[in-house]
Amino acid sequence: MSNYHLFTTANLDAVDILINLLAEYTLTQILPYGIATLEASNMKNHTCLDNIFCSAGIEHMFTKCTVEYQLRPVRTDHFPIISTLDLQPEHINIEQRPNFRDVDWDKFREALASELETHPAPANIPSIDDFQTLFSHLCRKFPKSVAIGYL
Repeated sequence: MSNYHLFTTANLDAVDILINLLAEYTLTQILPYGIATLEASNMKNHTCLDNIFCSAGIEHMFTKCTVEYQLRPVRTDHFPIISTLDLQPEHINIEQRPNFRDVDWDKFREALASELETHPAPANIPSIDDFQTLFSHLCRKFPKSVAIGYL
């Protein structure tokens, strides 16, 4: 076994910490396995020394993660790792909400009173269920009145 020095107790303990962190933070390796990232200066052999990780929540943003061998600066042993991310925000439809500053409050009060006449409030509300029923009824009438107040 040519790499026996990698399997010392200290190295195994160190890699165990890394593995636990990867699992705890749900990190994913983005740079595909087996891509050489270093050229040893004395032997000129290529090795896969560097790893690129990201959280699982942004993995879908990476459109490319690779090594560009031809872009290696002079007198360096590491190859540049190029990552391309799609940072286009998702389009979200924003629901138009009423601007209560623009409401004609006289029309609003008139419309609400007209809507509430169809279901007059009782003198007292004996239970929580009765309150919930009346509250739901009021909430259904309120948007109609707001819309009339804008006209």
